[in-house]
Amino acid sequence: MKKQIKILSVAVLSAGLLLTACKKDDPEPTISVNDFIGSIAENPSNGQLIGNVGATVENGNYTRYGFTPEHIGIGGYVSISTSGDIIVTDPSFFDYEQNTSISGAAEVITFDDNDNETKASFNVTINITDVNEAPALNVQQRLDGGEAPSQIYNSDNTYLDSLYGKTYEGGLIAYLNTTTGNGFVVASTDQSTALIWDPNQPSGSGTAGTNDAIGNGPLNTNAIVNTIGAGSYAAQICNDLVLNTYSDWFLPSRDELTAIYNNLHVNGFGSFQNINYWSSSETTTATIVWYRKFDILAEGMGGSEQLFGVRAARTF
Repeated sequence: MKKQIKILSVAVLSAGLLLTACKKDDPEPTISVNDFIGSIAENPSNGQLIGNVGATVENGNYTRYGFTPEHIGIGGYVSISTSGDIIVTDPSFFDYEQNTSISGAAEVITFDDNDNETKASFNVTINITDVNEAPALNVQQRLDGGEAPSQIYNSDNTYLDSLYGKTYEGGLIAYLNTTTGNGFVVASTDQSTALIWDPNQPSGSGTAGTNDAIGNGPLNTNAIVNTIGAGSYAAQICNDLVLNTYSDWFLPSRDELTAIYNNLHVNGFGSFQNINYWSSSETTTATIVWYRKFDILAEGMGGSEQLFGVRAARTF
């Protein structure tokens, strides 16, 4: 019995010596790493990648990176992931006007099977490049630069009200159809503050085909001028107008005049008088025409022999 125990002990001891010999024969981890030099444009986003350290680790079970000291200096503005990616953690630091570069010491650490660590040190340098930070253009500057009202609206649909009253294609923007991108402007000043709608009184000429809706001002104006003919009256003075190189002006329809009132006059744009303004829309009675009171929120119907204000419009 004692002989068997002795043999077993020798076997266990031999196995232990063999295991120890194997562990001693395992290769130690090695690390190869160079200094990192990278660049990033100012005003980056949080978490933006700057670059990868590119270290080579062999025979290591777990690898991590860090700055020395941690969370101080460069470590307060960037971090290094376990895969060696250097990423932004504080975007506010990367302002070229304040800082053109940042550098600091770092290390890569790996562990063997017995949790013995191997380290390698390297330096990190990050250059910050300048970006042309031109101030954001306002709506008028964007229009002057060639953008259409629809482009500005589509870039940010909160800009609709900001477009009204701005100068564009010969006048002040009074309406924009956000679906089609079409709209119209009005002249910046009155063409008259007291002009007759139809000079052929007392019976009046009457005009067929006038309409109330937005978009019908040009059709209405043409119909009126073709019926009444030459003279100094509301539709004709708009039709003959040449203003800011444009010659396609018209007398606004009833709904166009309402849009002008709501989008311009109520907001203090256009230098309108507190008077009545003619539309180009007749009622079902040919000599009775819609007009709008600009002193109060109201419409009216009046005989075409009256003298009211005139403000021309044109489409874009």
